[in-house]
Amino acid sequence: MRLHVAARTLHRTMSSNAFEHLKVDRRGALLDVTLNRPKKLNALNLEMVRELQSAFDAAEASQGCVALALRGEGERAFCAGGDIVAVRAAGLEDKPTTPFFREEYALNARTGALRESRVVQCSFWDGFTFGGGVGLSVHGKYRIATEKTQLAMPEVAIGLFPDVGASLALASTPGRAGEYAALTGARLDAADVVALGLATHCVASSSIDEIRDALAALDGDQPPAAFADAVDATLRRFHVAPAGAPAVRAHADAIDACFSEPDVRSILTALDADASPFCADAAAAIRRGSPTAAAVTLEAIRRARGAKLDDVLRTDFRVMTNMVRPSSTLSADFYEGVRAALVDKDRSPAWRPAPDDVAAYFEAPGDGFEELVL
Repeated sequence: MRLHVAARTLHRTMSSNAFEHLKVDRRGALLDVTLNRPKKLNALNLEMVRELQSAFDAAEASQGCVALALRGEGERAFCAGGDIVAVRAAGLEDKPTTPFFREEYALNARTGALRESRVVQCSFWDGFTFGGGVGLSVHGKYRIATEKTQLAMPEVAIGLFPDVGASLALASTPGRAGEYAALTGARLDAADVVALGLATHCVASSSIDEIRDALAALDGDQPPAAFADAVDATLRRFHVAPAGAPAVRAHADAIDACFSEPDVRSILTALDADASPFCADAAAAIRRGSPTAAAVTLEAIRRARGAKLDDVLRTDFRVMTNMVRPSSTLSADFYEGVRAALVDKDRSPAWRPAPDDVAAYFEAPGDGFEELVL
């Protein structure tokens, strides 16, 4: 019943533009969904998450197979993450801080589940793809880089950790590239994300409209596996080689040697011992962030290696709840990090290092905490 209602809702939406934060259009086998908060670099908020769930409902309720194209409005970003400033503001006003994450993680889980459905998700990383934008897309079937791709998980810099199941995707990359990307918040370009297997395809930004037209023209009545192959073949028809060599491959030996160390302190010691500018930059990036968040991040990446997405998301919810609840003794760096980076913008956070508390972040919070149900 819910899916049939969603299909009717989508039909009305496409004619009345009822979505506040999305543009949705159905053409043939294509459901075109555009994140529409360009002034906020298409950052996710709770309303957008709920609208995306409705769009996904409609896609699954459709007859035949559907290519679900996700992209961002404007020239700069696919999605620059979640609206963390709003979460901080809620906490400071003693309002609930976790409902957004509960619903966001459910959406992340759904994108992973769609891999085996009639709905083939195609996410176009045409610009900034940070934090929640990674979680919205990286678990989906096809992830398409362009020459504008800048993908990052920069949470350590604001006293958080790479959530949205991103630790699983990062842990699945070759060698210790996941630890490197998570701890430094490095921006990965098209060459990097293709080399790491995070992107499945690379196309020219200027070809996206033509790709969407080609997806719309596909036969949605074929079997799901054949349809997914047809989507893949369409994307490959527009393939371009990423410009330049991937930095993560050029520095793979140093990354693997330094980031295989058992803890953040040892990683920094190894980076300092290397005379290369690359290692110096990596060490400086880690030191700019929250020491506690870095330790939690390293633990999260290593726990995620070989795990299932739903289990990683449940762990993420525990950790995030501990990090953002204003009543938690573990939340100080989040409030300070967001203040320094995004509110006052003085770039001078006063961190409260507590690396010995890492295990506590992975424990279930008290005060009536309810586990994430997926």
